[in-house]
Amino acid sequence: MSSGERDALRDEVEVVIVTDFDDVASFLRVGIIGDQDLVFSSSEIETTMIGQYKCSGNFLLPVSETLQMIISPGASTQGDGYVVVKIRKAIPPCP
Repeated sequence: MSSGERDALRDEVEVVIVTDFDDVASFLRVGIIGDQDLVFSSSEIETTMIGQYKCSGNFLLPVSETLQMIISPGASTQGDGYVVVKIRKAIPPCP
């Protein structure tokens, strides 16, 4: 990270499955390009069941970093949900 970039703290990431996917091979993961399972791996979210999944870990990332949600619906004919990311500015430690 260059000295000109600011950090952002991803305070909480929530995945909500509103309509279950009807293929057991479907999966969803949330991460970044270098680590697609940083927030949620494909085994942590049950896409075939309606539900909420929260990760409250503090992920300090450059503001320029992009979070990715990767969805593989398999042969599903249905499935719906959304992701909420709460972000706050990282406060540098006292000298």
